[in-house]
Amino acid sequence: MPSRPLELASTPALAVLVAASAAGPGCLVAPTVSGNGEEVTGWEDELGGAETSLPTGADDAGEAGTSTGVDAGEDGASSENAGATDGDDNGDGPEDADEGTGPPTDLPCCVETEVMFTDVTALAGLDHAHGEGYAEPPDCLIDTLVPPKENFFCSIDWSAAGAVAGDFDADGWVDLFVTRLYEPSILYRNKGDGSFEDVTASVGLAGVDHGSGAAWIDVENDGDLDLYVSVVGSLRHHLFINLGGQFTDQAFIRGATLESGHPLTGTTVAPGDYDNDGYLDLYVSDWRNSAIGDHPSSARLLHNRGGEGAPGFFEDVTEQAGVNVDQVHLLSETPTVGTFVLTSTWADMDDDGWADLLLTSDFGCSRLFWNNGDGTFLDGTEAAGVGSDRNGMGAAIADYDRDGDLDYFVTSITGPYNDGNRLFRYEGGRTFSDQTDAAGVREGYWGWGAVFFDQDNDGDLDLSMTNGWRATLNLDDPMVAWTHEPGEIFVDEAEAVGIVDEGAGRTLLEFDYDRDGDLDLFVANVGAPPKLFRNDSITPNRWLRVDLRGTQTNTQAIGARVRISVGGESWIHEVGGSDQTYLGLSEPTVHFGVGGADSVDELRVLWPVSGTEQVLTDIPVNTTVTLVEGE
Repeated sequence: MPSRPLELASTPALAVLVAASAAGPGCLVAPTVSGNGEEVTGWEDELGGAETSLPTGADDAGEAGTSTGVDAGEDGASSENAGATDGDDNGDGPEDADEGTGPPTDLPCCVETEVMFTDVTALAGLDHAHGEGYAEPPDCLIDTLVPPKENFFCSIDWSAAGAVAGDFDADGWVDLFVTRLYEPSILYRNKGDGSFEDVTASVGLAGVDHGSGAAWIDVENDGDLDLYVSVVGSLRHHLFINLGGQFTDQAFIRGATLESGHPLTGTTVAPGDYDNDGYLDLYVSDWRNSAIGDHPSSARLLHNRGGEGAPGFFEDVTEQAGVNVDQVHLLSETPTVGTFVLTSTWADMDDDGWADLLLTSDFGCSRLFWNNGDGTFLDGTEAAGVGSDRNGMGAAIADYDRDGDLDYFVTSITGPYNDGNRLFRYEGGRTFSDQTDAAGVREGYWGWGAVFFDQDNDGDLDLSMTNGWRATLNLDDPMVAWTHEPGEIFVDEAEAVGIVDEGAGRTLLEFDYDRDGDLDLFVANVGAPPKLFRNDSITPNRWLRVDLRGTQTNTQAIGARVRISVGGESWIHEVGGSDQTYLGLSEPTVHFGVGGADSVDELRVLWPVSGTEQVLTDIPVNTTVTLVEGE
């Protein structure tokens, strides 16, 4: 297994580390130590960790401090701002913290990290499949019109297997909704014991078939998660409103179905507040070519009318916003006619306070739209130096080089007549440089979903992607999992670390489903069961998790930018933008690995709607911080 030496401050957790290492795979090291240095023996009680109140500072206008809740235990997020008290506004350290809630001390100078993942799909109770193999004509969901053949258009069927992570019942454990084309989609509730249970019917979501992409989105800002599901082969998309834990489809009355009289071919659903009115808008992606009809696509921008007094009701503003991409194929080298948006992402790439729109698209049609701040967008693709991917499929947004801005990874196809993935590093001034070959991430077979995530909590973001296609050369494409090495080099170590899947992977999510302080992976496979890879890495590295609740900004804090500083280095994560993946989103709780740090020097959260910035200093590691905007 890959390992690397780490220089660490000393800590009495050595006994735990040595014992866990001797026990072999499956023994988590850092996660077995809670915030007060005591070994956790079970998941009983609420969240199992000490509550800590941290004073905060505010950059603007002498804010009177921010109430925060910190769960100083290894087992995860505090869903409320419980136990918080008002602190000073001078950004001093956590003088009011409970005694003993800091990190352990007295580790030896050097231990080794061993990264390992375990396939626990069956153990976790995820017993469904996304169909059986690749559907073949005439058993697909879309007809071709040129030439006319029923159920003959199969490419979109072969592309769809989605999932989205989110805590729909607000119990502190991240749940999982999976879409399926030929059988009803499933909502899995996290039971908190390492397993999930199917609660689909009991919450009113039974019978949602033909599902493709999905997103949890609080459309009304009422504090609970609603659910948007895009479809393939049906005439309307779904918007399920959460009414006290029961879901009701209200897409029609809320203007969110995108009905046109033609079967839909929906892909990724991307929530984001592009006009900063505090309500989440939606970009719904679509992939289709002229074989299924020469009519407008359903790749549309839906504006939430909450700012007009109609929260959760939508209007189509695609044309007036300037983001219609139905003719973009004319600008590419492809002879294929159609609209090919596979992954849409909202992220403030130029850090001007407005969410930009990235449309990762097939056949050379990827687009970057800069937000003008007035409800319109500027196509800046060519000038920015992006869009060179020949077959853009999935995308991942992250500050991979820890320079304080967001970078852009695009999965594509490696093989005959295709030239692989792209890694675009942001250089400022709305321009990017192509670092694909320098980083070693060009080759990923026939790519789909991708995530940046810190697999060993060392502070460096690693990168993984799914792949596979019906084509003979790509039937058994193995997953790729790049370890981030010094010098911004990525090395594929998927097999060595246990991330092994030769299925036709589509959505890829990262989430800490077992709340043990490291990130796990979920893969949705076309025509096969999914894979849940539990992170069982042995490491003394520490972590910090951040849970945000918006008040003027949307309740999910999508668009909020989180920056941490550790040992003279700073890096960022944007809620929503850094979580979006092909056909789904990873969990919204922000996770930072911080290596061997004893504490996090500074945590800053910039809220896009209010424009305020909340600041904490000297935060204990192995904790989850809950921040509420303006409190």
